Amino acid sequence: MSMSTQLDCGHPEDAGHPATVRQADGSYKTIQGWTFKLLDDGRKVCKACYMALTVLDCGHHPSEHSDWTTGYGTHPDGKRSCYACCSAMDREAMILDGHSKHLPLYFNGKEVKNWCGGLRFTVSHVRHGRHNMAGSREDFWFTGPDGKPWWGYQVGKYNTIAHCRRVKS
Repeated sequence: MSMSTQLDCGHPEDAGHPATVRQADGSYKTIQGWTFKLLDDGRKVCKACYMALTVLDCGHHPSEHSDWTTGYGTHPDGKRSCYACCSAMDREAMILDGHSKHLPLYFNGKEVKNWCGGLRFTVSHVRHGRHNMAGSREDFWFTGPDGKPWWGYQVGKYNTIAHCRRVKS
């Protein structure tokens, strides 16, 4: 589409944001990001109209996001929630189920967070170890949303997914 193309909302299409992608031959190519948002009914609208027209199942509009993300999380049942509501649900799950099962969070070496970044916990201690299949394992401890000590582990050097649970007392 060219810059003069009118979207279904009546606004002109924008230029999008450039991104660099790796090609199959190993070279890199710059491409343009999405220049419009696609509504469930198939209409193409600008980002501002998308934010104004879209109401999620949580009752909110999509969260502020980049051209490469959606601004919402999708539940297994297909319902969609904004990032703040997703973080509130993750927090509630940590408080209710933290002792009974391992909850998936993301660990970057210094902090633990949920997938959209709305929940963040500073890590107090990290122990580096070996893993028989992945080569490395990091165990870490932090204070959870309930004010209690939590423990998590991450397996492998190129992995950010961490399995976390409340420490039994």
